[in-house]
Amino acid sequence: MGEDVPAAVRRLAMCFLLLLAACGGSRPRTGDSVQATDAAAPILDEQEAATIAGGFREVLEAMAVVVRARGGKACPAGVDADSGGTDAGVARCADCAGMAADLRTLFDRADPLVARAREVRSDADASRLLDEAMEQRSAGVPALVDEISRGLLGCATDPEVARVMERMPVL
Repeated sequence: MGEDVPAAVRRLAMCFLLLLAACGGSRPRTGDSVQATDAAAPILDEQEAATIAGGFREVLEAMAVVVRARGGKACPAGVDADSGGTDAGVARCADCAGMAADLRTLFDRADPLVARAREVRSDADASRLLDEAMEQRSAGVPALVDEISRGLLGCATDPEVARVMERMPVL
């Protein structure tokens, strides 16, 4: 099997944070403007960069929603989320099957976003615009990643959740 679930989430966070510092040309000095070198339309404009960066942020936020809804304690073998501990004072069991299904759906929806982000990384100016847009949305990312990591712990040994997490969108 691949890496464990918390490691996969930390990998996502690292990729998000690396996007803030990586790829793209040097930043223009204050007062300089980025000039197109030919008459071709730019591969990415500020609005699309903001859309892509916002999309990656939304993926993290949606992952947090999934683990809040489906997370819980690891259940003993043969005990599922529906029959696990839910009485007062007893933590509910994680719904690993539901978590895997929800994350798979989320990652499937994110595939076009990831493909476009990878495409624009080939252009220095577009990459710079995307870096700037990602940086503007980076506040709170470490807290989201910690929440996702904690929420995944109840399913850390679930093979289907691990398979889905290997599909997690990263650049």
